[in-house]
Amino acid sequence: MTDQEKAALEVIRHEVGYRREKQWKIFSWTATILVAVIAGVITLVGDDKFKFPLWPQRAAMAAATIVITVYACHWIHENITFESGARDALTGFFKDNEISKNVIPDPRTSPHFGYSATLILLAVAAVATVLFAGW
Repeated sequence: MTDQEKAALEVIRHEVGYRREKQWKIFSWTATILVAVIAGVITLVGDDKFKFPLWPQRAAMAAATIVITVYACHWIHENITFESGARDALTGFFKDNEISKNVIPDPRTSPHFGYSATLILLAVAAVATVLFAGW
C-alpha cells in the first residue's frame, strides 16, 4: 500500500469514527432535553406551584418538543448517510477480504430500533406530559 493510500485510508477511518460520535452526541443531547421536559413538567405540576393555564402555551411547548426531535432525527440520518459512504469507501480498500464487511457494520442495515426510534418515543412521552400533566 502506498503512502497516499495509507493517508486516504486514515482519513476515511477517521470519518467513520467522527460520524458515529456525532450521531451519539446528537442523540444524547436531544434525549437529555426530552427527559428534562418530562421531569421538569412533572416536578413543577406535582408541587402545585405551576400550571399551564392556557392551551396555546401547552401547544407551543409541545410543538417545540416535536421540532427539536424531528431536527435531531434528520441530522442523525444525515450522519448515517455520510457514515455509510465512508464505510463503503473503507471496505472498498479491502474488497477482496470478506472480514472487512462483517467487522464494519453498515448503519443502513442496522436494527430499526435505534437513536431515532428512541427519540421519537421520548418525544411522545414529553408531548403527552406537556399536554396532559396537571389535569
